[in-house]
Amino acid sequence: MTGGSQLKTLNFAIVGCGFIASKHIKAIKNRLDCHLAALYDVNLKAARELAHLTGALVYRNYDELIQNDSIHVVIICTPANLHVPLGIKAAAHGKHLLIEKPLAVSLEDADILIEACHRAGVILATVHQHRYKAPVKALKRAITQGELGTISHGSAVLRWNRNMDYYTQKPWRGDPLMGGGVLLNQAIHNIDLLQWMLGPVNRVYGQTASSILPIKGEETVIAVLQFASGALGLVEACSSVYPENLEETLSIFGSKGTVILSGKSISQVKRWDLASEAAKPEDYAADPADPGGYIPVFADLVQCIRTGHNPLVSAQEGRKTLEIIMAIKDAHLNGKPIELPLKS
Repeated sequence: MTGGSQLKTLNFAIVGCGFIASKHIKAIKNRLDCHLAALYDVNLKAARELAHLTGALVYRNYDELIQNDSIHVVIICTPANLHVPLGIKAAAHGKHLLIEKPLAVSLEDADILIEACHRAGVILATVHQHRYKAPVKALKRAITQGELGTISHGSAVLRWNRNMDYYTQKPWRGDPLMGGGVLLNQAIHNIDLLQWMLGPVNRVYGQTASSILPIKGEETVIAVLQFASGALGLVEACSSVYPENLEETLSIFGSKGTVILSGKSISQVKRWDLASEAAKPEDYAADPADPGGYIPVFADLVQCIRTGHNPLVSAQEGRKTLEIIMAIKDAHLNGKPIELPLKS
């Protein structure tokens, strides 16, 4: 295993040099214990453009990259259908993995990757950066400490705008087999927060639609989640809201408290009403040097590599959210509620 636990600086490689790679690069630049050593993309021009900005070495061959023992962590930012084959190869060469959401496009593939990383003894983390925001962490802490009392229900809302140019630029964004559609590409973050707050899901009802733009994936989803605790959850997500991104909102309602986090990226504390009078957290303000909020993701990952602990968004956590999404899709296709856990 490449390891890196005793090294002062960890060397990272980014695989997939599209839009999301820039967010990882900004976070790496802001940590003295992280160094971007390598880039790879089948689009050599894209890799070279990032290399010009970062000084990282461009690889023409992925196998050569993962055979480099000086690289400790591989970040996979490709379309999601490539996550598993790329990840398995990297794990076999002892690389720790940070994979953009979704972990995979099916539960079966996710399980194959998780098992491969377990056998190799490497850390596998996925990206759900909202979890690290101060208001979100404060809400999680309040729920864990029982300050909201018995939770009756919660909701996760995403109302965004993605026009046809967005899908034309990167066709995978509209193809569910490649990780496209609002569920796997956008609402996955919101569903992740809802399940993180309220726990295991037992049953899912769901309906999806694509009625605005001619894409293969869904643009709109409405789903009801039944949690093991007895609480209910509502998911409402749409990527074709006119005329712009309107909001991401997470609402949790309990017998002793109501909390609503909103804004365009779950950054504002809209309501914080607790019987315990626990202090209301401040609104989240993005770091100008890290507008995507990725620095805490890397801080967590580095600490886990050093200590061997599990990251906040481990592979198993990423799998939970993926399973809910697969259940929503199944509920739509079968026209009936779906019980969890899903059968392989």
